Amino acid sequence: MIPNIFLFNHGLRSGRILLVALFCLLFSDFAIARGGDGAVINIGIYYQSTETIDDPSTTVLSPSTSSASTGKSNTTIYDLNFGYVFTNKTYIGLLTSTRTDGSGSSGTNGSSYLGLSLGYHFNDSSYLHLHYLLNATLGSGSYTGGKGYGADFGFYLPLSGNAHVGVQLTYRQLTYNMTTYVASGNSIIAENGHHSVTEIYPMLVLGFDF
Repeated sequence: MIPNIFLFNHGLRSGRILLVALFCLLFSDFAIARGGDGAVINIGIYYQSTETIDDPSTTVLSPSTSSASTGKSNTTIYDLNFGYVFTNKTYIGLLTSTRTDGSGSSGTNGSSYLGLSLGYHFNDSSYLHLHYLLNATLGSGSYTGGKGYGADFGFYLPLSGNAHVGVQLTYRQLTYNMTTYVASGNSIIAENGHHSVTEIYPMLVLGFDF
């Protein structure tokens, strides 16, 4: 079972890479033919580390006693956007995202999704991208078939050459298919439902124009 899951995940990653490469080739030819502004690649990174401390104290006749417990979790998200900005500043592109959630007690969970993007790049080095999200998974196969939508609003500053750096406010809403199994007497009942996640978080963006 484990090798099959590994091959499935490896196939998804290979498929995403192939899809981005095909998109790149198609729009490189289109840029030459139409004389558009050019292609753009943005890499977004978000990282959060959280540490909690529970320190209950019980006061009795003797001095107070405490038994503190600590917990730590971290979240890392990588977004890869590849698209094309036309001469009228409209943008179309692809999005792929990978997320890792880890904690010392429950181990590590991952999630990923693809997206189709449409947006606009303003003259003041800001942009707005809207995404239709699909093929989303969450956890170790617990939530699959996720779909939803998202939006990115960001600002960037040019660096040397064709590179730029900026910050981005990211919004994501995803709904997954969920299956839970409940024991009922001598039987096990499968209950189908949905699991929804809505998030807003900032990202650091590094990009390249072509």
